Amino acid sequence: MTEPTAPTPPPAPTLTERRKAATQLDIARAAAELFADKGPDGTTAEEIASRAGVALRTFYRYFRNKQDAVGPLLASGADRWRALLDGTPPGTPLREALEIAAVASCRSRARRRRRACAGPAGCCAPHGTIRHCGPSGTGSTRSPRRSCCRW
Repeated sequence: MTEPTAPTPPPAPTLTERRKAATQLDIARAAAELFADKGPDGTTAEEIASRAGVALRTFYRYFRNKQDAVGPLLASGADRWRALLDGTPPGTPLREALEIAAVASCRSRARRRRRACAGPAGCCAPHGTIRHCGPSGTGSTRSPRRSCCRW
């Protein structure tokens, strides 16, 4: 009689897959920043690509339109909330479970922000907005990949 075997974990993503995911998130972050500053109607795909430090063709390789560009951020946020809600004790009233998840989410975000910046002093504004630092900490708004700050 054979014993049931534990399912094998999925293989780790390849370097190419990790780079593609990082590029997709960079574009999503750039889109969210521009949407917050100028609104979706005042933002073009060209501006998003420029802010993300990618070519317009690369933008369209990952997203069909500018509205789709924020999708990865929304999906990752939903996944975090789902995990937080799954972690609440069984039988917890919904309102309390949502409150516990909200508090945990805020604490987690604050920890990520504190760890995010290892760059030159003043690269993160005190109110939480992000100014991208170039290679020499000059405050340029070029590619977020070279920035010292992340959301």
